[in-house]
Amino acid sequence: MLLPYIDSINGYIDPELTRVKYSDFNNAVSMVRRSGQGSWMGKMDLKSAFRLLPCYPGNVDMLGIKLDDQYIINKCMPKGCSISCSTFDKFSSFIDGRC
Repeated sequence: MLLPYIDSINGYIDPELTRVKYSDFNNAVSMVRRSGQGSWMGKMDLKSAFRLLPCYPGNVDMLGIKLDDQYIINKCMPKGCSISCSTFDKFSSFIDGRC
């Protein structure tokens, strides 16, 4: 569903495509308990993870800005884009073998 007045790139993205269901905290606690005493845990920083995913070439013109007399075109998935989380979740699920 598109908004009558669209003032950002996110307004053109179908909200159905942006839905993500993350595991809840209780699920994480259960996994830790099942692992048992002496298990190792890891932490991952996904701060720049979206930069691993290229954007569809037909959309890069909507992801650019003009600064002074130069154009800066974003060719990778930006973090603030409403579809970024969903796309990265699908990508990481594929890599992790959950698909």
